[in-house]
Amino acid sequence: MTGDASNRDNPRSSSSAISGLGKASGDSELLENRASAGGCHLSYPSAKIIVLIWGGLRWLKPRELTPVEQLIEETRPIPEKILRALLRSLWQLFAISAIISVVNAPLVLAWQNVASPIAILLGPPLIVLTSIALVSGFLLLIASPLGTVVAWPFARVTEWSLMACEWLVHLGDRTPLGHVYAPAPSMWWLIGFYLLVAGLVFAEGKSAKNCLIAIVVWTSFGLALGLPPRSTDEARITFLAIGHGCCVVIETPDGRVLLYDTGTTTGPDAVRRVVAPYLWSRGISRIDEIFLSHADLDHFNGLPELLRRFPVGQVTITPTFSDKQSPGVETALAVLEKQSIPCRIVTAGDRFSAGNVSFDVLHPPATGPAGNENTRSLVLLMRHEGHTVLLTGDLEGEGQRLTTGRPIAPVDVMLAPHHGAKNANAPRGISAKAEPGVMASWARAKLVVSSQRIGSPTDHLHASYGAVGATVWDTPTAGAVTIRSHATGVIAEAFRTGEVWVVTRGK
Repeated sequence: MTGDASNRDNPRSSSSAISGLGKASGDSELLENRASAGGCHLSYPSAKIIVLIWGGLRWLKPRELTPVEQLIEETRPIPEKILRALLRSLWQLFAISAIISVVNAPLVLAWQNVASPIAILLGPPLIVLTSIALVSGFLLLIASPLGTVVAWPFARVTEWSLMACEWLVHLGDRTPLGHVYAPAPSMWWLIGFYLLVAGLVFAEGKSAKNCLIAIVVWTSFGLALGLPPRSTDEARITFLAIGHGCCVVIETPDGRVLLYDTGTTTGPDAVRRVVAPYLWSRGISRIDEIFLSHADLDHFNGLPELLRRFPVGQVTITPTFSDKQSPGVETALAVLEKQSIPCRIVTAGDRFSAGNVSFDVLHPPATGPAGNENTRSLVLLMRHEGHTVLLTGDLEGEGQRLTTGRPIAPVDVMLAPHHGAKNANAPRGISAKAEPGVMASWARAKLVVSSQRIGSPTDHLHASYGAVGATVWDTPTAGAVTIRSHATGVIAEAFRTGEVWVVTRGK
């Protein structure tokens, strides 16, 4: 983004289009069902490991020795023969580990969105250690009735083996690039890849060589799908369905990706279940900027998990975000500092752009207003091709009074403040019962999206915003709501209900 914002390109991939429908919903129920189904699919690698080991041993089988080489081998000392045999077995073990890891990688990537190159190195020692633990654990069960003295050695061997496994796993987790998160390959690419692998396993001679070349070409083709796409004329804004929380994904026409909030009362796990799968389904592997509306956990507690999975160019906060005495705030700021991610503060009057998309900061001011964090929520007005989207966080109280004191033109789409709470759309200075409410009258939005938990009341939303002609979609009913803005108009799509609505037509 121009000004203080990140200006780096966003590498994206279209390779996950087929598997992206469930992920793209932002619907946690569907994603959980899909995740449980993934366990069945991931049992497939276990079934094919025997075939891969058989093929690997066939490929790694030593060639027949010539008569001279046989004579030399017979004259070697026994210790040297043993050492050479051990080295040969070690080489075969690591080679088979590499073959299995490489062949399984696309399938694991498809269902878990993670690739682990470090597994090639950790596989053999983990196999040895777990085998020792299994054998010693079995012997421990047999020896236990014989007394502590007899059972003690087996208990210690089991304990030390498992401790060594745990240490290796943590070491792999801390190793730079030991594991990477990435978008999933498409189903048609996976089918082609494993057909070629099957051909390689059973082929002989020249046919095997041709299959290997075909696999290299096919893999290169799959990687090419991950190149950044050409820019489009469409801006895409998606309100994810994450319960009582907020996460809005903004994809600009020039390929950049911005997030407004990333948190929910259900905790950081929503990033794993909803936010990350949605981004991967869109082929997104980098986030250019994250806006945190205010320092309440349900708006930012997914940040650390998100940073584990995606490189982030910049994080934008309000002037009082870091002032809140909260373990969650301290953790978030510490993670940003540890990863050296730039953090900027914005105030009312700031303006920045991403290509032909602009953002105006309407609130908060440099100081104040008094009250809780909700009164100082970051309010952004996004403009694209003459269309507007208003993001309000948890704006309420004195913050609403200040914001609505400056008139704006009617907006196309608006995020209902404070998850659609009644007191977040009240008349000035009165409780929450009069209609249509200060926010509804001020913004005069055509579509209002309320990000809220299942079971939250919505009658007051339809009454209040409906009084000024607005349509209300709540995420428990509509699921993820996607807004597509281009020169011809604004279209809203609800994932769960399948509803498509032309919000406004272009001039």
